[in-house]
Amino acid sequence: MNPRNDTFYSVSSRVDHRLTDRQQLFVRYTRNDRRESRNAIYGEVNGIAPRGNFLFRTNDGVTVDHVYTMTSSTLLDVRAGWQRFKEPNVRQHEGRFDPASLGFSSAVTGLFGGASYFPFFDFDQFSDIGENLTSVTNHSIYSFQPTVTRIFGNHSLRAGYDGRLYKEFGSNPGAKAGEYTFRNNAAFTRQQDNSTGVFGQDLATFLLGFPTAGTIDVNAARLNLTPYHGLFVQDDWKVSDRLTINLGLRYEYEGATRDSQNRNVRGFDPNAAISIEAAVKAAYVASPIPEIAPSAFAARGGLQFASDDTPGFWNADKNNVQPRVGFAYKLNDATVVRGGLGVYTVPFIIAGNFQPGFSQTTTLVPSNDLGLTFNATLANPFPSGVLAPAGASRGADTFL
Repeated sequence: MNPRNDTFYSVSSRVDHRLTDRQQLFVRYTRNDRRESRNAIYGEVNGIAPRGNFLFRTNDGVTVDHVYTMTSSTLLDVRAGWQRFKEPNVRQHEGRFDPASLGFSSAVTGLFGGASYFPFFDFDQFSDIGENLTSVTNHSIYSFQPTVTRIFGNHSLRAGYDGRLYKEFGSNPGAKAGEYTFRNNAAFTRQQDNSTGVFGQDLATFLLGFPTAGTIDVNAARLNLTPYHGLFVQDDWKVSDRLTINLGLRYEYEGATRDSQNRNVRGFDPNAAISIEAAVKAAYVASPIPEIAPSAFAARGGLQFASDDTPGFWNADKNNVQPRVGFAYKLNDATVVRGGLGVYTVPFIIAGNFQPGFSQTTTLVPSNDLGLTFNATLANPFPSGVLAPAGASRGADTFL
């Protein structure tokens, strides 16, 4: 049985108000909310659903628009907005289950960072049980967009500004309380190393408490910000009763995404000095190849991280100039020909999340001698502790 349900509602409201003969205002609020339950295939066991997740998707938005007729030929329109999308993907037992109740010692649960959920047990021939924690994402957009329109003679001139701030919070704890694997092809319950086709070896390995593999994660969160600025001007010129020409120009500057704590890689520098360079050169001098002289051999290059001086994940593009031209020509009372040409760019918005060094996975190593002796068991799966993320502290030496 795999029960599933989905609940959705949506609300949209708007208020218009005429402030004076020259000023009008409207405020709009929209919201929709969706909650979906999936994959609780085992139902509840002692009040806990060991499998299954809730998917929450919530959108909120507020728009305020003020129109001011300054003169008979000049109009000012100022609009501001806020939009937010939230998507937490929550396990149905998250926050309700203490992994210590599975028999883990206090020393082991101390490695879980306070995680309160049923961890994932991965079997080969039997159904898996438990889950890993999943992602939480919140997107917000703040916008401010004033536009002024002025009519003079045969021209209608419009100019404005488009300012936005994109904000994203994301986290994915993953296997925060560990993931434990029991596989037939590496089980410690086989009669011989090449034994195949024996049913239940993964379950037998589990009952003995000897995982064949596993991991535990310490993953970074992120709070990314991307600023955006746009300026535009357009002239609709009525050349004659038959011909109207549109001339426009837009400029956009999209700042590079940055994390609030610089938890991101900014690129790869092929010329960065690394600590092993001298040792590598010495080893090469001792055994060179004919194609590269020892004097020409170099060992350089490494990751570059965002910092207070260079917080952006890349260098922002500053040449987004976008001309536009169009026309409308009246052939007769029944036919109008229209055409146009323009250059457009598409905002990148938020991208480039690459956080090596700020997240770290520790691998469970059960045995170094094919099961004659065990380093790690379910009673003590990570005897050497959990590796801590190094962040940007090693610079170009990261991962060496």
